[in-house]
Amino acid sequence: KSNNANRHEWIRNTISHNTVVVDESQQKPIYTGTPLHYDVTDNVKVIDNEAADAYKATDIYRRTAVTISANDDVAYTLDFFRVKGGNQHTYSFHSQSYKHFFTEDLELTPQVNEKGEYTGTYAGIDVPYGPDPNSTDAQYAADPVYPRGYTWLTDVNRGKDKTGDGVFKVRFEQTSFNHQVMGAVGLAMNVHALNDWEPDSVDIMVGYPPRIEDNINIPGLDYMLIQRKGENLDTLFTTLLEPYKVNSYIYKAEPWTATIKSGAEGVDDIVKVVKVQFHNGRTDYVIYATNKDVTYTVTDGDVSFDFAGFIGVYTVDYFGNNTFSYVHDGTIIGDVTNVGAYTGQVVDYTKELVVDNYITITTEQPVEDTNVFEGKYIYVQNDAKCNGGYRIVSAEKQGDKVVLYLGNCSMIDSYKDDDDLEKGFIYTIEAGQSYYIPMSVSEGVKFTGTNRPASAPSNGGSFDSLGGDSPSSSELVDQVLEEDKEYSDSESFATEEEEVPSKPADSNEPAAVPEPTTAPSTEGDKQVETGVGTPTTIPDAVGTNADGKKVRNLLLGGLGVGALVAGVFLIILGKKKEDEE
Repeated sequence: KSNNANRHEWIRNTISHNTVVVDESQQKPIYTGTPLHYDVTDNVKVIDNEAADAYKATDIYRRTAVTISANDDVAYTLDFFRVKGGNQHTYSFHSQSYKHFFTEDLELTPQVNEKGEYTGTYAGIDVPYGPDPNSTDAQYAADPVYPRGYTWLTDVNRGKDKTGDGVFKVRFEQTSFNHQVMGAVGLAMNVHALNDWEPDSVDIMVGYPPRIEDNINIPGLDYMLIQRKGENLDTLFTTLLEPYKVNSYIYKAEPWTATIKSGAEGVDDIVKVVKVQFHNGRTDYVIYATNKDVTYTVTDGDVSFDFAGFIGVYTVDYFGNNTFSYVHDGTIIGDVTNVGAYTGQVVDYTKELVVDNYITITTEQPVEDTNVFEGKYIYVQNDAKCNGGYRIVSAEKQGDKVVLYLGNCSMIDSYKDDDDLEKGFIYTIEAGQSYYIPMSVSEGVKFTGTNRPASAPSNGGSFDSLGGDSPSSSELVDQVLEEDKEYSDSESFATEEEEVPSKPADSNEPAAVPEPTTAPSTEGDKQVETGVGTPTTIPDAVGTNADGKKVRNLLLGGLGVGALVAGVFLIILGKKKEDEE
C-alpha cells in the first residue's frame, strides 16, 4: 500500500468522512458493524447500526437515521449519533458545498493574518497546509505532531454557539460539480444542530477530496466540525439534514421534551424528541428512545400523546389534528398500537450451499398471519464475526413453528478448512440462539403535495429570506427553469472547458477574506450570518493512488450526499477500506 501522507493522514482518516471522531484519532479496523433496525415505509425509513469496537474507548458507538418524507419530492433526515466513552467527540459533516454558507446562532471568527487573509490550517494559524511536520509527501508519520488530518484542513473559521444551548443552523449551498444533476441551481442543505449540550467549538473550514478523475471539477468542500470535550463523555449528536431546492420547507426545528409515564430507564437509556414545524402548518414530533419498555408522554399545548418504542413519528396539522402516526419496534404511539417485535429462538436453518435458504423459529408472541414478516428483518443474537441480520422474503407456519424464507442469502460464513472441504462449514448462526424481528405500524395520510400550499397559513420567515449575496427565490426559480431547459436540450452534461487551477508554489499562500456580514432573519430577533470567506487556492493532485484506483467509501456513518437531490439519505455503518494496489 502507498505510504502517501495525504492518503493516510486525510483521505482514509475518519475526520474526512461524515461520522464522529473519538479522541482525535482514527477508527480501528473492524470486520463489520451490527445492524439493529431497518424499516422502509411510504413516509418513514429507519436504519440503525452499532459498532462499539470502532474505538477502544467506546462502549456505545451507534448511529440511527430516520428519514421522513416532506412531500412527494423530498425528505429530511434526523441523524441520532450516540457515542459513549472517550474524552473528545467530534461530529464531522460535509456535503457537495463549496459556495458561501449562512449560519444562525453561531459566531464565526476567520483565522486570518494581519492583512485579513486566511492563513494556517486547523492545526494552527502558523501550521502550513500539507503533511504533518513529522511526515513527508511520500511517507506519513506514525507519531504526528498534530491530530491526524488537521494539517489538511484550510481556510478555517473558528466558531462557537452563541446561545450555548447546542441549537444552531448552517446552510450549505450545493453544487453539481460534474453537471450530473439536471437543474442543480437552487439546491441547498440546511443542517439543524439540535443538541442538549453546549459544544466547545463549531468550526467551518475547507477540505479537499482525492484528486482523482471523478473529482477534478471539485475545488474543495466545506467541512463543519462540532466538538465536545470532557471526561468519559456520553454524547448524543442530534442533527436534522434538510435538503431542498430554492425554498426551505422547514420553518423551525427544536428539541422537545418527554416525561416518563410508566417504567424505569436504565443507566445507558436515553430519549430524544424533536419538534419539526413546516411552513405549510404541519408539525412532526419525532421520538428516539433506547428503552422500548418505558412509556413516555409528549405534550405541546393541546397536543398530547403516549409513546413506547424505539422510533416514533406523530404528525399534526395546523389545527392540532393528528394526521399521521408511526411506531417502529414499539407498542404504542397516540391511539395506534403494535405488537412491537417478535422474539424467540432459532430451531433450524439451511446448512448447505443452495439457492433457497430458510430459518425455522419458535415465537414467544402469537402469530396469526405470517404475511406480517414479509420484507422485515430478523436479527439473530450470534457470536460470529459476521452479524446475524437477514431480510425475510416470505414465511409460513409449520405446526407450532414458523419458517422464514430468505431467498439466496446463506447462513454459511466459510469453510472450516480451506484445504479439506469435507470438514464442512462455519455458520453465522446456531440453533438455540435468540432473535428479534422488529415490527412497525403506521396510520394516516401519505405525505404528498407541494412544499408550501397556497392555502397554508404563514408561520413567518425562513432561511430563504436572506439578503446580501443570496439570490431571491424568484431569481433562483428563473435560474432553475433556464438551467433545466439548457440541460434537457443538451446531449451531455460534461464540462470539458473547465480547468482546475493549480496550487501555487507556497501551499500556505493566504486567501483574501471578505468582511463578515449579517442579514436580518424574520424569525424573532435573530441575526443570520453569512460565511466569512471562500478558498481561492486548490491543491495539486496530492494523495492520488499510484494506479489511480478509486476508494470504496464504506466508513462508519458515511452519508450519501449524491442522494441529496432525490431527497433520500443513506447512512451506512461499516468500515472504509481502500483497494489493494
